Amino acid sequence: IARMERAEKDKKNKEAASLGKTLQMIFYGDAQLLRSNAFRGWHMALVQEQNDRRLEAATKRHEAEKEAKRKTMMVMFHSNDQMMVLNTFQAWARSFGEEKVKQARAQKMMRWMAEQDGNGLLSVVIQAWCK
Repeated sequence: IARMERAEKDKKNKEAASLGKTLQMIFYGDAQLLRSNAFRGWHMALVQEQNDRRLEAATKRHEAEKEAKRKTMMVMFHSNDQMMVLNTFQAWARSFGEEKVKQARAQKMMRWMAEQDGNGLLSVVIQAWCK
């Protein structure tokens, strides 16, 4: 408690000193120092405003992502289960179909290379070298 009281007292003393400097600058005509302090105060206020805006934007993004996740979970748990199963199997079928096509192409290339007694590979290399 004593620390908090000292901290408040120190803060008040610093504010009073700052106000005193400002008043002194006004009365004694130290315009350069007055402009410098005014600019410093403006800059600090601007930086604080920017930080507040960034924090607010980040909070809004976080809330939007959280809401999107919540909606997705609600759809997953309360939607038609048969539709989800159907969509899952369709996605798996597409994936397996694409994999089969890739495997068939690789086997076709291997057969073609084997039938040419190695000449197929040589011709591919020569064609690539010529380009």
